[in-house]
Amino acid sequence: SITAMDAAGFHSQAVVVPVVLDILAPSVVSTNPVNNGVFNVTIASITFNLTDAFTAVDPSATFNGAAVKNALGQDISGTWATSGSGQLVVITFEPASVLSEGVYTAVINPTDILGNRGSYTLAFTVDATPPPAPGFNPVSSPTRNTSILLTGSKTSDSVSVAVTGTNLSIGAVSYPSATTWSVTVSGLKEGANSISAYAKDPAGNQSGSASTTVVLDTIPPSAPTANALTSPTKNTSVTLSGAKEAGSYLFVNGTKTLVDFSTASWSYAANLSEGNNTFTLYTKDEAGNQSQSLSVSIIRDTTPPVISSSTPTINAFTNQAGTIDIVLSDSFSSIDLQASLNNAVVKNSSGSVVSGQWSVVGGKLVFTPSAALTDSVYTVTLYPVDGLGNIGAVSFSFTLDAA
Repeated sequence: SITAMDAAGFHSQAVVVPVVLDILAPSVVSTNPVNNGVFNVTIASITFNLTDAFTAVDPSATFNGAAVKNALGQDISGTWATSGSGQLVVITFEPASVLSEGVYTAVINPTDILGNRGSYTLAFTVDATPPPAPGFNPVSSPTRNTSILLTGSKTSDSVSVAVTGTNLSIGAVSYPSATTWSVTVSGLKEGANSISAYAKDPAGNQSGSASTTVVLDTIPPSAPTANALTSPTKNTSVTLSGAKEAGSYLFVNGTKTLVDFSTASWSYAANLSEGNNTFTLYTKDEAGNQSQSLSVSIIRDTTPPVISSSTPTINAFTNQAGTIDIVLSDSFSSIDLQASLNNAVVKNSSGSVVSGQWSVVGGKLVFTPSAALTDSVYTVTLYPVDGLGNIGAVSFSFTLDAA
């Protein structure tokens, strides 16, 4: 601010003279291509947009020392040009041939007419090569679940993987590592579902597609059938057999057997315990769908018949005994009454065999003595036989006291 003063000491009005201090070089406000960009097209020109807040840009000085180099540090030939003026200037470099695949740096030295000088480096990459297609890890198929987690691989230079499928719900793709990916696919339809994936690199190049097929199977196989068994049996084991749907696993009592998955017939050797043995059979297909169950039972009987009742009763004291009647019983098998008479014998207290006749009468074993029994202790010994040929040995005594 400047004023004039007269002899009397009076000041004139002030005159303001602005003075600008500029010690800053011009700024690069934008470039094309953008700094650190990756592009999948060739580059035909490079532009720098410069501005200076106070002073005009000096294009010639800005060109001084400017250069464009490739990844090997080699200079790229071309022409520098400028447009605009004053504080807004555009610097352009046109290479002798378009810039193709590679990494490039472009350096200029923004300078204003006061000599304020800076340096600016632009780096960019031209990448027009698509990445390899992503890979699918093995898929659990067929499945009975309507959604599935798919995983796979990709190259480290692939920044994203896109997954597609007709009428399917595709979740967000995640990347557990630089070379892996995963996604949940929902809404699988019964039958074959085709799913595709492709990758993109930082330049936007898209790979070819990879594909996989997931089969949804929610229909259970038909229940197995079993051939008739001979029951009861004396055997310690039995071979079960029958038919099943081809392409199913056979389960016996909840345990998966070694029966061939692909065949329509089956057989299974099972051990038997005494008494009733029940086997529950069902099949499962590859997807895990379970058929209805079938129960098969077989009796193992190695126990001979026993005396159910007798007249006179066992260990009885009786005053009359015209005949001896015996009723046999067996838990599982029929009784061979005629065979049970073999070697049957009645003895008195002196050990002498009592003469008489054994017979089968009305489902009973009946001993009719040749002569009336006299007072004594009598012992009856039998060898009961069932329909399987199981033979036992039983005896009982009773006392006749008619005096």
